[in-house]
Amino acid sequence: MTNERAAVVAALASAVVLAGCAVDTSGFRRGPIPENDPTAYDATGPFQLDLPPEPGSDAAFGESIAWEALVEVSEFAGTTDPEATYTCPTITGQDRQVTCTVTFLGDSYDYVVTIEDSWEFMPEVIDQTWLQYTAELPAGPVVRDVVEDYLRWSGGTEYVLCDLPEVTGAAVGEEVGTCEAVDEDGYGTRRATIVVGEYGFLARYT
Repeated sequence: MTNERAAVVAALASAVVLAGCAVDTSGFRRGPIPENDPTAYDATGPFQLDLPPEPGSDAAFGESIAWEALVEVSEFAGTTDPEATYTCPTITGQDRQVTCTVTFLGDSYDYVVTIEDSWEFMPEVIDQTWLQYTAELPAGPVVRDVVEDYLRWSGGTEYVLCDLPEVTGAAVGEEVGTCEAVDEDGYGTRRATIVVGEYGFLARYT
């Protein structure tokens, strides 16, 4: 056998071995690789979520906070829900804590507002109470399609499979499931555990 023929045979043998190592993608969900990080979308940045307009400066404080609650839930999820509802009780300077509610993709999420201080500024001119507050979203929605698209974007692959419900309401620190993504070259996979952070899901590769 000539050296040239031997090299060809060796190359073919290597190709067969490599072909045998390719991942069977039939059990994965296939989708296009997003151009942008799906978790980078928000209300005001370069990649904006399609949200209702922010209430004007003359809106009631509770109405403005309800919109803020919707923004927080939508950014947490990395997507929007055109059917979402968002409400807050009337908020006054006498309240110390109120809970607003956002209904999003079929589940309800609390947005807890703590009033730290309140005062009247020029009450003889402006009939308005000023409030200083903090707010917390104790739990939020983890959306499987967003998680899988994030793994496609971060891994440069079309093939991902997450062992998650379509939408999972989860608290910060909670582990919600696992995902597997085919490597970019198609010859291996990576596993990730999905946990909930303060601002949305996190993928921890194992």
